[in-house]
Amino acid sequence: MKNQLFIPILLLLFALINSCTQSSEGYIIKGNLENGNGKIILMNELNTTSLDLIDSVKIEDDGSFLFEGKTSSPMFLFFQMGNNNFITLVVDSLDNIEVTGDANNLAGTYNVKGSKDSELIRELNMRLSKTLLQVDSIAAIFNQNKENPSIDSIKAELDKTYAQIIAKHKEFVTSFLDKNTESLACIMALYQQVRRNPILNAVQDIEYFEKVDNALSKKYPQSKHTKALHANVIEVKKVIASEQSKPQDASIGAIAPEITLPTPTGEMMSLSSLRGKYVLLDFWAGWCRPCRMESPNLVANYKKFHSKGFEIFQVSLDKTKDEWTKAIEKDGLNWNHVSDLQYWNSTAVKTYGVGSIPASFLIDKDGKIIAKDLRGDALGQKLAEIFN
Repeated sequence: MKNQLFIPILLLLFALINSCTQSSEGYIIKGNLENGNGKIILMNELNTTSLDLIDSVKIEDDGSFLFEGKTSSPMFLFFQMGNNNFITLVVDSLDNIEVTGDANNLAGTYNVKGSKDSELIRELNMRLSKTLLQVDSIAAIFNQNKENPSIDSIKAELDKTYAQIIAKHKEFVTSFLDKNTESLACIMALYQQVRRNPILNAVQDIEYFEKVDNALSKKYPQSKHTKALHANVIEVKKVIASEQSKPQDASIGAIAPEITLPTPTGEMMSLSSLRGKYVLLDFWAGWCRPCRMESPNLVANYKKFHSKGFEIFQVSLDKTKDEWTKAIEKDGLNWNHVSDLQYWNSTAVKTYGVGSIPASFLIDKDGKIIAKDLRGDALGQKLAEIFN
C-alpha cells in the first residue's frame, strides 16, 4: 500500500517541479531569416500609449536569431527590421515562437508558428496588404488621368470601386471578429486602417467592439490591452447615448433619422430597412386611447395601399411586452412593430422630439419626411395622391 501511494506522490512532485521550471524559463522567439546575416532585429513592446524597446539582437551569419524573455500576461511585440519593415506578434509567458521569412521584406514574406494569436495577426495583415495594393492601383489610375477631360466621370467610377474594395475588406474583418472573438488579435482587427481610414467605426459598429470586449474581459481580465479596450467601449457608449438623447432634424424635407429597436420577437429592426417604400412611422402605445381609436383607420389604409408599396413602422411607448403585444393582436395591426419598452425614455422618442402620441411621420422612398401627423381622412387622401 505504501509503495502504491509513493509512486503517485513522486509523479505529483515531478509535475510540480516541471511546471515551476517551465514558468521560470519564460518565452522564446527564434527563427531564421534569409538575407538577414549581420542585421539587427529590434523587439518593441506595444503598450496602450507607447512603443517601448525591450531588446535587440544581431542575426547570425546563418540567418538564425534567438530572443528570450519573461512576461506575466500576453503582450504585443513589434518585431522590427526597419522603419517600414516590421511584424506584430502576441507573446505569452510560455510561448515558443518560430519566425521565418526574408529580412529584406519581412512583413510580406514572414511565417509564424507557436502562437495562434500571432498567426491570426498575420492573416489580418496579409489581407490588409492585398487591399492596399488594390487601393494603390486606383490611386495610380487617378494620377494618370488628372489631365483627362473626362476626369470627373473617371473619378466617380474610381470612388465607386474604392467603396466596393473597402466594403469587401470590412466583410473580411467582421467575419474574422465573429470567428475569433476570444483572440487578442481581434484588438488589432477592431482598429485596422486603410491609409489612415478606420475600417470599423466605433460608433456605428459598436456591436463588434462590445462583443470582443465581453469575450476578452472574461479571458484576460488583467491585460492592459483588454482594460484599454473596455475603457474605450465605455466612452463610445457614452457618446452614443448622448447623441441618441438629442432631438435630430425630423422636419418635413429632412431625411428621417434612423431607428433601430427590437421587434416583439426580439430581433433588431431598422427603419432604413424599408427604404424604397413609402413608410408611415407611427408612435403609439397600448395604453394610449387616441392611438387605439386611430387603429381602424391605419388598418384600412394598410389594406388598401400595402400592395402598392406602403408600409407602417410602429414604435410603441409601452412599458411591458405583454401590454404591447396584446394591443397589437387586439387591433389587428399586422405590420412592422418595434419598441425598447422604455415609455417616454425611448431613444426613438428623443431622436424625433415626440412630445405627445399619436405622432406620425410619412416618409418617401428615398427616406425623406414628406408629411407629419396625418390622421383620419387626411392620411387616406395623401396616400391616394401618391399611389393613384
